[in-house]
Amino acid sequence: SRVINYKGMLTCPGLARYFPDLLEDDFQSHVALVHSRFSTNTFPSWRRAHPFRYICHNGEINTLRGNINAMRSREGLMQSSVLGPQLAECFPLVELDQTDSGIFDNVLEVMTLAGRSLPEAMLMMMPQAWENSRAVPDEWKDFFRFNAALMEPWDGPALVCFTDGSGVGASLDRNGLRPCRYYVTKDNKIILSSECGVLQNIPAEDILHKGRLSPGKMLWADFSEGRLRHDGEIKQKLAMSQPWGSWISKEGVSMAALVPSKEGMLGAKMPAVTSQWSEAGGQLERLRAFGYSHESLELLLLPMGRDGEEALGSMGNDAPLACLSKQPRSVFDYFYQLFAQVTNPPIDPIRES
Repeated sequence: SRVINYKGMLTCPGLARYFPDLLEDDFQSHVALVHSRFSTNTFPSWRRAHPFRYICHNGEINTLRGNINAMRSREGLMQSSVLGPQLAECFPLVELDQTDSGIFDNVLEVMTLAGRSLPEAMLMMMPQAWENSRAVPDEWKDFFRFNAALMEPWDGPALVCFTDGSGVGASLDRNGLRPCRYYVTKDNKIILSSECGVLQNIPAEDILHKGRLSPGKMLWADFSEGRLRHDGEIKQKLAMSQPWGSWISKEGVSMAALVPSKEGMLGAKMPAVTSQWSEAGGQLERLRAFGYSHESLELLLLPMGRDGEEALGSMGNDAPLACLSKQPRSVFDYFYQLFAQVTNPPIDPIRES
């Protein structure tokens, strides 16, 4: 292996005392990834230790449940000409009894073992916001659109540093709610961290370049070439590596192409959707049919139509769960978003200040 892991339930100053080989003069490495944390809502355990097989991670994966379900569903379709029937022994692809970082690391390992480069696998799992952006070139959009059919985004907020021993990189997810600052020095060193001032006594005259990663951006240092690749160069190279756009135009099927023709993929006619109510009346019946109440109209819909923004409130919800309620409930009440219970900076600092 090109990567050695050092882990311990100890404070940072005790690392070198616990692993004395780190202090040896002949101990050399191209890269060192360091992750330190204290347990805020879980009891310390080795199962919760950071994986470090490919990544170290600051943040959380808020789409984790959907990502796990998608990976489990893919296991029934996966096949390998090398492993054959023995591929089933690799399932499940993710170990559930670990942190979101460990699960992310499992999937990234599968992607790279399948033949993708580490930067390409990272861009598939953490793509930038590309679909409605005029600043993203068309060839980049073709790359992201093609791979969106293969892998759904793993959304954070998340800053992920990654290495396989042949290079080292960092990527910020498209939400961009984690800091990532870096220095490039004149003696060809890269210092990247989620905090400023991690390493002291770096003379200003020795700093060649410094900056920060923006949402959806990536850095990659290739040891074989001895150079640093920035976001645009990485994505342009991957975008031109395959005819992504041609593959989409020949094999892709979109809803926009299906709906106007009212025909399915096999040419079968799709039934037209008609309303049982006339446009002139029946409004109350329709509201009842879809589970709207006076409260939802006055407290939710009215502010949206009047002010153009969602209503804010701090009252608790003492209504029973939809699955246990004796009253008819809207289908939306049966589904709730899971999210990490952490404090994040406001996405809209003007409205939320």
